[in-house]
Amino acid sequence: MLIDDALIDSLIHEGLFAHQPPSGTAGAGNNDIPTIAAEEVESVLHLINHCNSELEKLLPALSATDNPGRLVRSLARQLQTAIDVQRDIALASIYLNQIAGVYAVRHCTETAIIALIIAKGYGLPPDQCESIACAALTMNVGMLDFHEQLQSRHTQLSHEEKRAIQRHPEQSVALLQNAGIVDVQWLDCVLHHHEAEDGTGYPYGLEETQVPFNARLLGMCDRYCAQVSARNYRKSLRPNMALQALQSDNKQDSEIWQIFAKEIGPYPPGTYVKLTNGETAIVCHQSVGITQAHALLDSSEHSIISKNLVRDCQDEHFQIQQSLHEDEIDIRFGMKQVWGALAAI
Repeated sequence: MLIDDALIDSLIHEGLFAHQPPSGTAGAGNNDIPTIAAEEVESVLHLINHCNSELEKLLPALSATDNPGRLVRSLARQLQTAIDVQRDIALASIYLNQIAGVYAVRHCTETAIIALIIAKGYGLPPDQCESIACAALTMNVGMLDFHEQLQSRHTQLSHEEKRAIQRHPEQSVALLQNAGIVDVQWLDCVLHHHEAEDGTGYPYGLEETQVPFNARLLGMCDRYCAQVSARNYRKSLRPNMALQALQSDNKQDSEIWQIFAKEIGPYPPGTYVKLTNGETAIVCHQSVGITQAHALLDSSEHSIISKNLVRDCQDEHFQIQQSLHEDEIDIRFGMKQVWGALAAI
């Protein structure tokens, strides 16, 4: 089990974002948006948690905030910086539940991280990737409180509650427009990310050809992140099982799924695995043709994490035999022990 850092926000270095705005822009009306340079990042985990903390304050006060679109774009850029600095840590923070805060907001941050990776993997231009990330960060602003309440639900939803869920894309868009958001890609992505390929989605029941590509991409990222995150009423799915679930769902876009399989794969960083030599490990690095795992327990279930044994999973002795759920792992550790200072809390 990974050490829970519920108070991580209070540990973020003071002044982490006291930087000059960039000289370039992305998208319409985005001058002077604050950002942070990759070389200035002391901890990817700090940066992601700072973004989530800021989003948690921003979303409920959207209409009362001066130029909220600028702030959301700043958060999207900071998440992209986190990915650029250490993609492995950014992904692992999702699977290891290391993004502090309420689920309703944390889910948006996690979805934005995945969406940025998938959009870039698809070869979309930076401004389009940013608009998708902004949509991910704000996609549920129309039902924040209700989304959090669903965490503790153990009973079926009433008809009116189902209607509230189906209305939230329209409500979210209305709130964003009232707050001055005019980016059509951003707004369309929020409005249509719950539509389904077969026309059974909401709010309009559109079919695949009627749904913007960005919205289809975000919708898949949204569903994936919901599956790999634990709720109060159910366990999380292991990443490989979540990927399989997306593939078997005939409502999903097979072209986007192929990018998921390539960019995220069945064993992304942060996945607990059993190796052929009997060791229990955690995937610590993933790139084209390369998967590495940091050994946690030997075949006798004794801790070996301090030995810093990084296994090449292409080696027949250290191939991944199966993924494991966190409930099956009897060891406590911090991400810094696996990924170093960039994963410090």
